[in-house]
Amino acid sequence: MAAARSLNNGDSNIKAVREHFYSIKEKVSSDWKNLAFHLGFEQADIDNINGRNQDDKSRCMDLLEEWLKHNGERATIEVLMEALSKANLQSVVDGLKMKISGTDEQQPTKAKKRKRDEGPTEGTNENREDLELACRDGSLSAILTEEYISQELVEICGGMPLYVHVEVDEADFQRGADGQSQSMSTVDQTAALTAEIQQMELQDHPTTKPSPEPTDSDDQQTTEAPDDTDVPPEISELASLDIRELEQLMGQPRKRTFSIGSKSLDSGYKSGTPRSGPSRPDSLTGVPAETQGELETLLAELNTTAVMEDKAQQFDLYCQIGDLYRTKLHNLQSALQYYQNMLECSQALSEDTKQAKAYSRLGLTCDILGLQQEAFRNHERALAIYRVETKNETDICVAYKNLASSLALSGQVSDAKTNYESALAVAMETGNKTEQMDIYCKLGDLHREQLHEPKLSHEYYTRMLEIARDMGKKEDERLAYNRLGLAHYEMREYETALEWHQKALNMSQDDGDKKTQITAHRNVGNTYRLLGKLDQATSHFNTALQMAQQTGNQHGQMNVYFWMGEMHREQLHSPHTAIQYYEQYLALARQLMDRHEEGLAYNKLGLAHDEMGEYETALEWHQKYLKMSQDDEDKKEQITAHTNVGDTSRLLGKVDQATSHFNTALQMAQQTGDQHGQMMVYFWMGEMHREQLHSPHTAIQYYEQYLALARQLMDRHREGVAYNRLGEAHCEMGEYETALEWRQKYLKMSQDDEDKKKQITAHTNVGNTYRLLGKLDQVTSHFNTALQMAQQTGDQHGQMNVYFWMGEMHREQLHSPRTAIQYYEQCLALAKQLMDRHEERVAYNKLGLAHYEMGEYETALEWYQKHLKMSQDYGNKKEQITAHINVGNTYRTLGKLDQATSHFSTALQMAQQTGDQHGQMKVYCRMGEMHREQLHSPRTAIQYYEQHLALARQLMDRHEERVAYNRLGLAHYEMREYEPALEWGQKDLKMSQDDGDKKTQIKAHINLGNAYRLLGKLDQATSHFNTALQMAQQTGDQHGQMNVYFSMGEMHREQLHSPHTAIQYYEQHLALARQLMDRHEERLAYNRLGQAHCDMGEYETALEWHQKHLKLSQESGDKTAQTIAYQCIGDSYKALGKLDLARSHYQSAMTIAIGTGNKQEQEVITKCLAEL
Repeated sequence: MAAARSLNNGDSNIKAVREHFYSIKEKVSSDWKNLAFHLGFEQADIDNINGRNQDDKSRCMDLLEEWLKHNGERATIEVLMEALSKANLQSVVDGLKMKISGTDEQQPTKAKKRKRDEGPTEGTNENREDLELACRDGSLSAILTEEYISQELVEICGGMPLYVHVEVDEADFQRGADGQSQSMSTVDQTAALTAEIQQMELQDHPTTKPSPEPTDSDDQQTTEAPDDTDVPPEISELASLDIRELEQLMGQPRKRTFSIGSKSLDSGYKSGTPRSGPSRPDSLTGVPAETQGELETLLAELNTTAVMEDKAQQFDLYCQIGDLYRTKLHNLQSALQYYQNMLECSQALSEDTKQAKAYSRLGLTCDILGLQQEAFRNHERALAIYRVETKNETDICVAYKNLASSLALSGQVSDAKTNYESALAVAMETGNKTEQMDIYCKLGDLHREQLHEPKLSHEYYTRMLEIARDMGKKEDERLAYNRLGLAHYEMREYETALEWHQKALNMSQDDGDKKTQITAHRNVGNTYRLLGKLDQATSHFNTALQMAQQTGNQHGQMNVYFWMGEMHREQLHSPHTAIQYYEQYLALARQLMDRHEEGLAYNKLGLAHDEMGEYETALEWHQKYLKMSQDDEDKKEQITAHTNVGDTSRLLGKVDQATSHFNTALQMAQQTGDQHGQMMVYFWMGEMHREQLHSPHTAIQYYEQYLALARQLMDRHREGVAYNRLGEAHCEMGEYETALEWRQKYLKMSQDDEDKKKQITAHTNVGNTYRLLGKLDQVTSHFNTALQMAQQTGDQHGQMNVYFWMGEMHREQLHSPRTAIQYYEQCLALAKQLMDRHEERVAYNKLGLAHYEMGEYETALEWYQKHLKMSQDYGNKKEQITAHINVGNTYRTLGKLDQATSHFSTALQMAQQTGDQHGQMKVYCRMGEMHREQLHSPRTAIQYYEQHLALARQLMDRHEERVAYNRLGLAHYEMREYEPALEWGQKDLKMSQDDGDKKTQIKAHINLGNAYRLLGKLDQATSHFNTALQMAQQTGDQHGQMNVYFSMGEMHREQLHSPHTAIQYYEQHLALARQLMDRHEERLAYNRLGQAHCDMGEYETALEWHQKHLKLSQESGDKTAQTIAYQCIGDSYKALGKLDLARSHYQSAMTIAIGTGNKQEQEVITKCLAEL
């Protein structure tokens, strides 16, 4: 490319810069703020420009004038191009360079023009080298600009400077240089299989929302032309959408008034330049002179007297002119006008075949314009004529196929399939293998993309492959490999998919076709990504990117950036890095004016910011996506966008807005018959009711509707997701047996499908449900099965999840945080090995929690601080809020209240800035805890709990509302205000009854029983304890039963002063604790049995129980429990009169309390020692 020369100073410089800037304002207006930043403008200046103009074009020109005014002679074209380049507008820079080289570098341009005028020297290397150099340095573009862009043309175009820009694909250029006369017009694509909901994760909801797919695809040529078929078919005069065009139209936004350009439709006619009248046509930038000249010739011929008197000649000319507008000039409205004229001529001639030809072309153009009703009416008329009047099998075959493609574009999949099958029957009768092959591919695509039946699509692709091999059609064979890979990809058979994509890669490498190699490398890389082999994935992505950059294939580059973003977001859990790739993807989409890809970029940027907890920013991206889909009048994309906006509003706690967008999406999906869209809305509404509104009962209703549609659509993947979510909801309601049934259904499905990965997930989920049921033998069995399968298949993510849940079991059910730590460390090691930053952060969090539960607060603090640092490194605001709360809570327990307050305040500020109301709510709860437990100021605590309650009600978060009721009850209880405490407990009970949540009802009855117990109303206390016990027994909730026995023991010991009866309840409590292997509750039972025997004056027996308590707490490493046990043993020795032993144990307790920084316990022990 020729370099731009420096412009003269002064007025001429400003004039030149202004002229060049004017020529690019359309291309840079949407990015004017970014350009302003790189031109050195401050934010305040940018805001002023923004405020005083009504649209981006005006702001863009205002920006120019401000820049010129303040910089004068320093405002050169070189500075402007440097800023454009930094703003990711390189294509605009290239255009400016071409324009400057075309107008200012006269000598090299004229020299090359003279050489061209001297005539060709065919076959010489010198000629080829000159042409190659001219293509590469921009000289050819300059020559064509000078030759064909006249002042008259500039005036016609409103004074906007025009230029010709020549781009040559390296591979095509080389093939042309080597004497290949016919290039293969193949366009590469990786079909993006971004599922709305991925395979069930074990602790989080799916992070991938419904999203559109990238549109580039691996394609073949049109199918009319025969090539070495067994029975040479007759060539149809009908035009037809080829596979690439059909795929582009299936993926792109459809706006009824927007002319969508298409690539060559191979109608068999020559081509020309835009205009819909007999006078000299207007030309467009980049239109070859040959095409423009041909159109002028055809229009001139159309105006001759001979043609005006001959309808048959008019028909042929209208057809040729329409084809030029459609295939070369992409002016579809003009094409439509000439095809309508063509139809009128055929009707005047009363020739059926001519009418059919006109109807076919009208239908095809309406297809591209998105006028679906008009399109398939025209195709039906063409088909009717061919079937009844001409009975030409080849024409009938193509007419059926055109009608099928039109129906597919309008979403009438069943009718589309019927017509493809009719076309196939005709092709098979006539032995037209080229058509058979094309139809098999389209049927396969229909079943894979619209019917979501990859198994059936696999059958069609297999037949396509057989014919391609028989006919020696290498390009179609490679396309079949690609499609088979995509089918296995969608069946989640990634190893098999990889084999097919590698075959496609090998074939494209043998052919030396760089474009298809880029596609194949990307497909191979994407499959490695899903297999978790990220090194191989990265290698193939980098190769594809390098090749795309070397050949100037910007679409190829764009798609690599997309998949690298997906890998960093989904596999590496690094949304911050993903955003960088998505931004490069977006920049190229805008540069290429690809609205479909631009919309998809908005969608992905929204998802990435969602995952970082930056919900306000995420919402902005999702709203951009929504606006674009509305501008394009694309109902399907609008459904997706409304669902995404709703989901982000859900995460912001704006449940009303979320519900509004979900309802809009649902209504549109129902009106358009989009069952997949309906299904996804039901899923996210279920999530909202389960996660935000904490109403699992309502969530189940939505999940059941989601399940019904999944079964109706025979979508086994989403059917499995529904089983998992129904299991999760029933778990949250404490209905563990029902939850187990749903998860066992998922296990059976995965076994029937012989899907090892899903079986690992299912065994883990079933084991987790048994964990909640307290059936730890079954838990261990399922966890071990999952672990063994994961190890055998090399599924390290599966292994990591099992280690995580085994850690949870040992920490939560067995109350053995020391053992839990061992599993969390294995989980952490795998997370680091897999570079899974999300799981690494989760491991840090859990390790902190385990050490906290062991009373090792300093160690816990170290792990929480690692979690905080990593979340800060990745810019994840939501995790930072959680980490600050955990760090603050640990400082609270250590008695370092200034540091605690600092972290709580930071968490609160971040939550307020990001609009994270759930985060704010958690901070208020923790600050309330600090004031109640550490500062012993329950009155101040109540103020925080009331803020917690207000947010819970605002967010309609019923779970947190119940927590607030509970805490308010505790605070009033500590103030000895038992009546208000009782009122709050009754609110908790009523809410849990309204929700039908048995588990929370049991807890509420126990809490009320305890409140009545402390009020001395023991009849009411007994009534609530008995109700709780009965419900726990009916639902099989052994933890609930255990808690009732404990509270009834407390009542008999403390209120009824009957330690003998209390011992009976404590023994039942102990028996269940041992059965459930709940080490925490077992220690508590030992403590209470010691207390009861002490109350009975049986100090030796009491001592035995307290020593058991000490031994168990030492084994678990729980420092807090050890401190209490030493104190109780000291109390027993004191009662026995053994004061030295009492002092020794009190001192041991003091040593531990000092080591853990537990100041509250230190004060208690000091008093005990003083009393000796």
